[in-house]
Amino acid sequence: MKENNRKYNLTEGTSSVVMDTQGNAINAGSPRLNNAIITYQISRVEIEKCITRRIVHDLRAEPNNPLVTSEMDSVIFCVHGYDRDRRELFMIPSFRKYIAKVHEQNPGWIYYANLDSHWLKIIAMCLFQTATAVTKRKKSNMFFLATDVADFIAGQLAPFFTLCEISGVRREDADDRVRAVCASFGMDPRQ
Repeated sequence: MKENNRKYNLTEGTSSVVMDTQGNAINAGSPRLNNAIITYQISRVEIEKCITRRIVHDLRAEPNNPLVTSEMDSVIFCVHGYDRDRRELFMIPSFRKYIAKVHEQNPGWIYYANLDSHWLKIIAMCLFQTATAVTKRKKSNMFFLATDVADFIAGQLAPFFTLCEISGVRREDADDRVRAVCASFGMDPRQ
């Protein structure tokens, strides 16, 4: 993605930047939002104070929600403010608490999250008690029990299919997405 010369400053913990596939900023209500990769930034202030109302509102399953109508697999979630923290996000207790609270109120991660990022695995590391990560240098390998992954995905299917219905995603495409999510965890969806 090309570098965008425009700077975005996060103020008091709330910001999201919507970008098209060329890396240009666009308005959230713009018709150009279709086929865009959306960079959704979550700030350290939101995490440490466990302020979830913005993300819960932004991920709501409503026809007038631009994130729903933009396309599934289009959101890259980013966390701002932990650049100097050497821990992985899922090792930070306040982040785990934040994710658990968001997930409880709005379990639609499998619809939104871009599978080229590791966001779903980061979420899983926060929610599963039995998940393990092995960190070497700057990379972590994450390991999950198949039953945990199955429960994680199954718990999101109803909201996922609601989001697909609202956005006009065909059933075949929705089923392909579920298979892709399973594969991203190294799991066969028929298991």
